[in-house]
Amino acid sequence: MFNELIDQQNEIMANFHCELKVDYPHNLKIVWDKTRIEQVFINLLNNAVKYAPGKIEITVREENEKVIIKVKDYGKGIPQEKLNFIFDRFERATSNLNVSGLGLGLYIVKQIVEGHQGKIEVHSETELGTCFTITLPKKAVKVETLSPFSYQPEIQN
Repeated sequence: MFNELIDQQNEIMANFHCELKVDYPHNLKIVWDKTRIEQVFINLLNNAVKYAPGKIEITVREENEKVIIKVKDYGKGIPQEKLNFIFDRFERATSNLNVSGLGLGLYIVKQIVEGHQGKIEVHSETELGTCFTITLPKKAVKVETLSPFSYQPEIQN
């Protein structure tokens, strides 16, 4: 799964003059929804290119029955006051109108990760960059049990 995804992303990154460094175990055996996990990677990489063009690192490590994935960039970072909200719908890390987006990408990423019984965390420092850490079980859920997009509108009283 990673080989194909990385090859595709390397081509895209080259077009944006970004260096993509990837380190992952080639014999990793996982049971995930391939399409949805690809969405997670594509979204995180697209954000890194938009907000922090340059060097991007992806590392994948096995820890017992879990897989730890880190996507790190070396850009401006996300302001601390925004970190608690970046996984909310329609929330953006920047108010820069020159950067396109609706503020749904990280919300969708979180839904996919949690749909795989995982978690996502973010660590960011101003002018040093941002690192997203995803922890997933090697065997998440049966692929057919994941819906394409599980949007539940919030009902406010």
